[in-house]
Amino acid sequence: MQHTLSNIFIYILLSLCLCVSCTKDDGNVVLEMPNTYTEFCDMYMNTDKRAATITLDDGTMLDILSQGIRSNVADTTVRAVVTYALKNEKPVIYSNTMAFCDQARPKEQFKITPRDPMKIVSVWKGGKYINMVFGEMTNKAAKHSYGFLIEGVDSKTLNVSFIHFRPSADSESYTEKKYFSMPMTTPYISGYDSIAISITTYDGVKSYSFAVN
Repeated sequence: MQHTLSNIFIYILLSLCLCVSCTKDDGNVVLEMPNTYTEFCDMYMNTDKRAATITLDDGTMLDILSQGIRSNVADTTVRAVVTYALKNEKPVIYSNTMAFCDQARPKEQFKITPRDPMKIVSVWKGGKYINMVFGEMTNKAAKHSYGFLIEGVDSKTLNVSFIHFRPSADSESYTEKKYFSMPMTTPYISGYDSIAISITTYDGVKSYSFAVN
């Protein structure tokens, strides 16, 4: 299980040549911004509790050029969504957002299994994960809880429900974007070749199916 990334500090001391390059065209100054990318990734925190590498969902591993992202946990991997630009084939990270990541678990590992609604932005398979971007209604008064509940296997399809608990103290004032990843495999069950995940929305339950391989 991946650990939670906490106390994240985004260190963005980009050199002027990375952020904006200037060229002259007939006496006019032309500003060129670097190409940026936003992707889910596995971020490795080294023994110094600094981000050292990111591994994208296609398996590409990149050494981080600037190690400004820190954690209170050393030598671990966390799931994150990063926006970055490449400089000399190494990523310089502009922003980093923690993604909730956990394996699908049986019901006995949950105290409660609420399914408070989310707004679905996108759901897709990325490498060995199912990635999800949701809109969560909140006013930031209380912390929400999440999980992935194993409902069972039907015709070699693992059925999973997204668990979402919104405390009563937190009213639905505005929408905040949230990121989630679920590994395609779980140690609690085997013998399936596809996954169907169900998410409760304000328009009813939506389901998405993906082949494991």
